[in-house]
Amino acid sequence: MENKFNALLHRTSEIFHRYGIRAVSMDDLSRRLGISKKTLYAYVRNKEELVEKAMMSRHQEDVERIARIQEEGGNAIDFLLALSKQVCSNLTDLNPAVVHDLKKYHPLVLEKLTHFHRDYYARLFTANLVEGIRQGLYRPDIDKELTITSYLLNMEKFFGEEIASGKHQDLTQVLRVIFGNHIRAIASVQGLAYFEKREQLMDYHFEAE
Repeated sequence: MENKFNALLHRTSEIFHRYGIRAVSMDDLSRRLGISKKTLYAYVRNKEELVEKAMMSRHQEDVERIARIQEEGGNAIDFLLALSKQVCSNLTDLNPAVVHDLKKYHPLVLEKLTHFHRDYYARLFTANLVEGIRQGLYRPDIDKELTITSYLLNMEKFFGEEIASGKHQDLTQVLRVIFGNHIRAIASVQGLAYFEKREQLMDYHFEAE
C-alpha cells in the first residue's frame, strides 16, 4: 500500500511540475494516473492534501539525490557544482505555474515546504562551508550564519519571483549566476582558481524528460 502511494505521489508531482497545479483537476489526475477518482480519494481527503504530499515527496526525492551526490566524493566546491547541475536539471520540466499556484491557491503548503527547504539547505550549506574551510577552499573568516541566510534568501527569491514570473527564458543561467556568486563570495584564492577551472568543464545542457 505504502509503495503504491509513494509511486502515485511521484507521478503526481511530475504531472504538477509539467502542467501546473491549478490546471490539473482530480479527474485529470485520476485519468493520467490510470486509477479511479474513488481510489485516489482513498489515499487523500482532497486536492490540498494531495498537493502537500506530492510536493513533500518531491522534496524527499531531492534529498535522496543530494545524498547520492555526497556519496560520490570530491571536495566542497565539487559538491556545490554537482548540486547546481542537479537543481538546473530539475528546472527543465518545471512549469512556472507551479510556483504561482502554490503562492495563490495553496499558501499553507508553500509555507510548510519553504520551512522544510530552509531548514534542510541551511544545514547542508553550513556543513559545506565547514568542509570547504577545512580543505582550504573557502576563507576561514566567513560569517557562516550571515552567508547562509543571504544565500537562502536569494534562492527563495529566485524560486518565488523569478520562476513564477515566467519572464526569464533561461532560468538555468540565472541559477548558475546565483551559485557562482555564492562560491566567489566565500572562496579562498586557491578555491577560486579551482572553481573557475572546474566551471568551464561543466555541461548544463539538459533534455526535458
